[in-house]
This record gives sequence, C-alpha cells and structure tokens, in this order.
Amino acid sequence: MSSHKKRKQHYVWRQYLISWAIDEKIFCLREKRIINPNLMGVAQQRDFYKLNELKVDDLEFIMSFIKKSPKESRQGHAKLLSAFTYAHRVLKEISNISESKQAKEAIDLCLHNLDEDLHSGIESIGGQYLESLLNRDTSFFKTDKGFLDFIYYLSVQYMRTKKIRESTLNAFISTPHYDIMKNSYNVLNHIFATNMGGSLYLDRHTYKMMMIENYSKTDFITGDQPVINIFSLSTPKNIAPDNLAFYYPISPKLAILVIEKNRFEGLETLTVTDKEVHSYNKAIIQCSHEQVYSLKKSTLESLMN
Repeated sequence: MSSHKKRKQHYVWRQYLISWAIDEKIFCLREKRIINPNLMGVAQQRDFYKLNELKVDDLEFIMSFIKKSPKESRQGHAKLLSAFTYAHRVLKEISNISESKQAKEAIDLCLHNLDEDLHSGIESIGGQYLESLLNRDTSFFKTDKGFLDFIYYLSVQYMRTKKIRESTLNAFISTPHYDIMKNSYNVLNHIFATNMGGSLYLDRHTYKMMMIENYSKTDFITGDQPVINIFSLSTPKNIAPDNLAFYYPISPKLAILVIEKNRFEGLETLTVTDKEVHSYNKAIIQCSHEQVYSLKKSTLESLMN
C-alpha cells in the first residue's frame, strides 16, 4: 500500500482517459460548457473510496447480498468484507489501549487507500488487455482466462462510477435501507461487479467481442460513465433491460461491443459512418452523469448543437 494518502480518487481510470488527452489535458463538456482541464481534475471526487465504519445493521445488510450471491463467489465476498472492516476494527482496538498518533495515522491511511489500491490492481489486469485492443487484437476474449479477466475489469469499470453509485442510492431513497446502502456501498459495489462478471463468464459461449473501427471524420467521445449497456437506452428509467451489450470506447477511433453472438451474426468487426459515430456519442452523453470527454473541442461543439 502507498505511504501517500490518496484524496483525489478517480471513478474513471485516468490511464484509460489518456487516449483522449494531449499532454495530460482533455476537452471536457460539463454543465453545457467546454473546458480543458488536466486529467487529475476530471472524473474524480475527494475521498470517493474512503471506507466507512460499518455498523451491525450495515454488516447484516451486506451479508444478505453475499448469501444471495452465487455459491462460488461467497467466500471471496466474505474475504473482501473482512478486509474492508479490518482497519476500523484495528482502530477501535488501538483507541482502547493507546493514544498513538502514528498508529492512528497508519489506520487512516488504510481507510483512504485500500479501496483505491484495489481498483489500481484491477486496472493493472485490465490494462494489458486494453493495450491489445488498442492494437485491434481481440483474440484474448476467446480464451476462458482472457474472457474472465476482461469481463471482470469491464464490470468494475461499469459499476465503480459516480453515476452508478447515485443511481443505486436513488433507488433506495424512499426505503428504510437508504442510509445502510449509502454506508455500505463501497463493499456492495465490488460484490455487484463480481456477480455481474461471474454471470457473464458462465454465459461466455453466448457472447462475443466486436471491434468498432472509426475511419470517419468524427471522433468517438467517452464520458464519466464510460461503459454503457446500449439496451438501457430504450428501457424506462429504473427498469433493468432484458438484454446486455456493453459499449466501451477505447480511443477516438476505436470502440468495443460485448454482445450476444446471434447479433451481427458472423461479424467481429464493424466499420462505422459519421452518422453512426454521432449516435454512439449521443448514447455516451445520454448515459453520462456530469461530464463527457473528447480529444478535440470541435467534437464536443458539434454535439451541443
């Protein structure tokens, strides 16, 4: 674990966004204004992943989701829960026996960095496959290990965002469990992502990855919800779509689509027109929370009209 306390915590991987940046600066559309900030200033929030102290009700709530999870995932979920509660348990013990400032600072460091470091580990796994994709190589996805690793990475990138966090919390806002869900979300987020990835892995023989190549004059954009289910666009709000197709732009000229094999049958590559790129970009805007990103200012300007 890093000895530096991480406060600016990204909910979209900064390295992923580099494909849309020049000298670490990216064009960003936010609140109908186009700005050009450094990558450190976008898709992040102070202490976004800081671990909360979980009370008895929180733990029981989390355990209810673990018990509903697939049998093969439950042990991993329980280990994650133990890891995420360890720092607070140690802090409580230290407070009972010592006033050591150094020890408490070490625990505070853990509370700030543990979840952030977990995401860094997931990014390092996904990064090698992202590099292959940028070289137009999707062959890894046809192997069991490659499918499992990448679909887990993709599920985490889908679930980790501020958009998904707030959408999930809003679904509980009028229930007695809202405060518990809010306090428990950092743990539940990983449980949901793991269950999603595991479910897709079990159905891996029904899915394929398509490379979307963009030779048009219009660039792909991305957003603060970079992975989207394109079937959600035609589904009423707060209703889960019946089907799943993950769209994930990986550069201004490349994107991928994880979709059932019976769609675009026989095709593994799509070449898109300006009009089709514009449609994909509109989908990213529709699914975004606060920000969308582009390599060029003009691309965002065209989408504002």
